[in-house]
Amino acid sequence: LLCDPADGLGVGDALSVAMEPTKQRRRGCDRGEVLVDLAVMLAGGGTTVSDLKTLIDQPALFGEAASVATAHRALAAVDDAALARIGTARAAARAAGADPGFYVIDIDATLVNAHSDKEGAAPNYKRGFGFHPILSFLDATGEPLAAKLRPGNAVAHAGADLVEVLEASLAQLPVDPAVREMVMRSDSAGLNHVLLDSCKERNVRFVVGHDLTEPIRKALWDLPTCRWVPAVSPDGSEESEHAEVAEITDLLGLSRWPEGIRAIARREPAHPGAQLNFTDIDGRR
Repeated sequence: LLCDPADGLGVGDALSVAMEPTKQRRRGCDRGEVLVDLAVMLAGGGTTVSDLKTLIDQPALFGEAASVATAHRALAAVDDAALARIGTARAAARAAGADPGFYVIDIDATLVNAHSDKEGAAPNYKRGFGFHPILSFLDATGEPLAAKLRPGNAVAHAGADLVEVLEASLAQLPVDPAVREMVMRSDSAGLNHVLLDSCKERNVRFVVGHDLTEPIRKALWDLPTCRWVPAVSPDGSEESEHAEVAEITDLLGLSRWPEGIRAIARREPAHPGAQLNFTDIDGRR
């Protein structure tokens, strides 16, 4: 099922062209096909290169799959130039597919634990050990667009890393942000001058979180009750019975941020059993 649309969209052929310069022998294995085998293995739940044996042992179902040793050699040959060509191949295949209807890019960092001393692993801020990659996904389809592999001690709000993932994500999408609305969405790590300035330059709208700092706490304390209005559903068709929102842009100093930025606060009743604190007004947070 996965291989058929890949063939129909030309993914395999495009990857073969992208990987051709990495071949050392004229009669060597087609490394583009090796990457397709690896993708199928991952989609089937594989976690290590050796899981290719599942494909190798079922040639009637998957065809002739690459050996584990061949896959290791193909992966070792992927340098920055090959990654760029692979990205171009993926973007071309995505352009040949269906339009999802809207373009929201979710960018977030996540911690990945390592249970032994692996290459690039390092202690993280949660006292764990492993990696701290930044990933991006297309909200409409859930598909991954780009990733930046990083050690565990890398910070979540690194502006240069976030911009690199944003640029790689935009390169995967067959639309121009200046023509078609595109939104970058992130948590408070995305409240970064480097990232938001980059979004502004590329005509990408953005929605990012903000930590509940003392100035914001004070603004919410002083906010008149009449400024809170019911929150609405994503399509604007229904009002929430519990959640409320209020614009507090005028209560905060946002002149250092891109022009036109707005600050929206949201409050809702704490979930049953939640531990309230003195800043949760009337049982809301």
